[in-house]
Amino acid sequence: SYSSALSLFPDNDWFFLSIFLASFFAPLLFSDSRDLKTVFILFIFPLFATWKHSMSREDFFHNLILLLFFCFYWSVFFIISKKEKVVLWSALIGGSAFLLNMTRLPDYRPFSLEISGVHYFRKTIFNFPAFKADFIQRSEKAVAANRLPPEVLKIVGVESIDSYPFELSYFAANPELNWKVRRTLQSGSFSRWLDEVNAADFNRENGPEFLLFHYVPVEDCGKFGSIDNRYLLNDNPLTIYNVFNYYSAAYVSDQYLILKKNGQNNFRDSRIGPLKSGEWNTWIDLPAEPEYLQRIRLSSSRNIAGKILGFLYKTEEYLIDYQTKSNKIITKRLIPENAQDGIWVNPFLRDPKDSAANETIDRIRFRCTYPSMNESGYSYQMESIPYVPKDRPLPFEAYFKTE
Repeated sequence: SYSSALSLFPDNDWFFLSIFLASFFAPLLFSDSRDLKTVFILFIFPLFATWKHSMSREDFFHNLILLLFFCFYWSVFFIISKKEKVVLWSALIGGSAFLLNMTRLPDYRPFSLEISGVHYFRKTIFNFPAFKADFIQRSEKAVAANRLPPEVLKIVGVESIDSYPFELSYFAANPELNWKVRRTLQSGSFSRWLDEVNAADFNRENGPEFLLFHYVPVEDCGKFGSIDNRYLLNDNPLTIYNVFNYYSAAYVSDQYLILKKNGQNNFRDSRIGPLKSGEWNTWIDLPAEPEYLQRIRLSSSRNIAGKILGFLYKTEEYLIDYQTKSNKIITKRLIPENAQDGIWVNPFLRDPKDSAANETIDRIRFRCTYPSMNESGYSYQMESIPYVPKDRPLPFEAYFKTE
C-alpha cells in the first residue's frame, strides 16, 4: 500500500510512455545477441522496482531517478552490444519519449548540472573547520523559528516529549528537551500495521509525558492539513485516537499544541453503527450528533483488474467530499487501507484557538477515479465517540480549552 498512499496523478501522455516502455524490449526483438538477453534478464527486477518507485510518486525528482536508471541501463547495453545501432536508437527514442512526458509534470523544471569545481574541494577538505562553523550557523538560523518560549519549556521541564506528525527540528532548536524518539521517527502511515506501530508509541504505557502537536496549515483544512491534499486527522486513525484519548491540551499556540499525558481516558466506549452498503459518487447523510466525535469506517476492495493495475503501475485516486452546513464542498484525498479504522467527520477541525473556524459536516461522498477497478460499491459504519474528560461529557471542541 506504500505506493498507493504516496501516489500523485499527473496527466500522462500514454503515447510517449508506451514508446518509452517498448524501447526496453527493442534489443531483444532486433538483436540475436545472447549476452544482451542475459543482461536484460538481470535487469528485469531492478528495472521494475525503479519504474514502480518513480511512477507511483511521479513527481520531477522521482521521474529523474527513473531517467538516470534508464541512462545506466542503456549504457550497459550499448557496451555489451559492441555499439550496435539498434541499441543506440532504442535509447534515443525511448529517452526522448520519456522526457516529453516529463514536461507534463506539475513540478517540471529545466534540467541543470551544477559543477562544484576546485573551490568546493578546497573549502571542504583544506578548510573544514570554517566550513563546519558556517553550516552550524546556517542550521541554527534555519531552526530558530522553532525555538520554544520560556513558558512552554517550563511546562515541559525535564519530562519526555515527542513531536507529531513529522517536524523534528523542534529538538534541534531546543536541545534541552528530553526527546523520546518513537520507533517510526515520524508519523505518516499507509496501512493498518504501520498505524498500529505509531499508535502503540502513544499509548499510556509507552507514550512520552508530553507531545508537541504541530500544525500543517492548508487553506481548506486550516491548521490540520497534511501532505498531498489529505486531512491530517485521517492519516493515522489509530494513532490520532490514542493521542486525543491519552493526552489533554496543556498549551495552545498559533503554531502547535502542547499535549500532556492524562491520568484518565478522554473517550468512553465508541458506539458503532450497523454495517451499510454505499455506491461510489453517492452522498451519505450524517446523523446530527453534536455531543459526539463522529468518524466513519470505510471498507472497499479492488477487483482483479484493479489489483493488477496497482501492482504494475499504481492504484486509482480515492477522495472524500465533505459538504458543510453552509453547503461548501471540501475535497480531500484518503488512503483506503487506513480508512477502515476511521475517517474523521465531525467536528471538521480547522483551528484549535477559534471554534468559529470549525465546520459541521452534513453529508459526505466517497469517490475514486476509476470505480471499475473496484468491487461494486463499498461498506461503511458510523462511529460515535463520546468525549468525557473527568466524567463530564462535552463537545469535542472543548478539548482545546486549557485550564
